[in-house]
Amino acid sequence: MRIKLLPWLTTYILITACGQSGSQKTEAISLRLSVNKGQTFSYTISSTQEMEQDTRGAKSHITNNLGFTYDFEVTTETDSAINTTARISRIKIKTAENEEGGVEYDSDVQQPDAINQQLHTIFSNLRDKPFETIFSRGGNVQQVKGLSELIKNVQANTPGANPMQGDEQTQQNLTQALNLYPAQPVKTGDSWTDKDTLQSQGVSMLADKKFRITRIEDGTVFIKVNTSYSDSHLPAQDPRLKIETDGSQEGTVEIDIKTGIIKKANLKSEIYIVISGLGQSHPVKLREKTIIEGKLGKR
Repeated sequence: MRIKLLPWLTTYILITACGQSGSQKTEAISLRLSVNKGQTFSYTISSTQEMEQDTRGAKSHITNNLGFTYDFEVTTETDSAINTTARISRIKIKTAENEEGGVEYDSDVQQPDAINQQLHTIFSNLRDKPFETIFSRGGNVQQVKGLSELIKNVQANTPGANPMQGDEQTQQNLTQALNLYPAQPVKTGDSWTDKDTLQSQGVSMLADKKFRITRIEDGTVFIKVNTSYSDSHLPAQDPRLKIETDGSQEGTVEIDIKTGIIKKANLKSEIYIVISGLGQSHPVKLREKTIIEGKLGKR
């Protein structure tokens, strides 16, 4: 029994703070994404995933590398929302070799390999195609719409194609990366928490997130991130199976104060999963290194 885990994309927090010298106190700041109609911003999310698993005594160690670049253009603004047109402008994949061989693909490069030609056909029908992503005024992702329809069109035009996740999974991934704003104004030294439930391929776990502003200098806010993962106690898709989860993540985030856009995040996580039932126990260890880079403007 093998499982395939989607990237645990995780995460950034928009922080701005303003310090004053002398005996004056530092003022707390309300945090928000500061982009306006007509502006564009982009995020590149790259991850290296290592998965170890033991299936009936047969051990395996798999390493995959994934990279996606998302471009967002602000189309309309209201008192409660920032509406954007989103596009996936680059996809990079390097999968571990197995019985069928590995795959190394970059949508920016036309490659002669037959497998990559098929991938190029699939992704060229998705690349730079618009779908909608709605943010709250504070910067939280509220909704992703239109990507599932694009994928349906790709599948219709490319028999056997199953290229990417749709609206629901993409919204979950972006939510894990972006929906971490504190509810109250904060300043240097402040900390806050957030809780969420992660789901992927039938595996569910609770994420208990903690954030702390460590310093502010040269127009950049530095944040320390610590997350612990635990059982969600939600039933498995197959009621005959029991799934136990545990793990943690830590890292740092750098945020541009003026725009509220993440400049860089470095995150490392270890997640342990044990699937038992049907007379078997199937342990899985997942290590992941994630880098998130963002800027105002397109990539």
